Amino acid sequence: MSATAARARAAAAGPPASASGPEAAFAEAVRELVAQIPAGRAMSYGAVAACLGSRAARRVGRVMHDSGGTGLPWWRVVTVKGTLPLALWAQALPRYLAEQTPLVLLDNSPIRVDMSAAAWDPLRGD
Repeated sequence: MSATAARARAAAAGPPASASGPEAAFAEAVRELVAQIPAGRAMSYGAVAACLGSRAARRVGRVMHDSGGTGLPWWRVVTVKGTLPLALWAQALPRYLAEQTPLVLLDNSPIRVDMSAAAWDPLRGD
């Protein structure tokens, strides 16, 4: 791998966990908010970003990806349509069932979180 490619890959991966500054502060704020999502509820990547005064839904996704194995309830952060990457459904489904998260079963579609029933808004206190 060339030095340029290595730098590009490192930049795309985001700052290291020990980094400081706006990126690290944003990542910490995401982790703190996600840790508060109640069992059986969910937020979209965009809703997490909006609660933090941002429009950076993809940055939220990157933080969630980089926080794997840290104990965060990652399955509670989904797309606005209530979906997760297919590779994560086998791990998420038992958690959804245990937490009684409202789900939608549609023909020719994977199971998804029913965001009309499960969406959590910390600003409204629901």
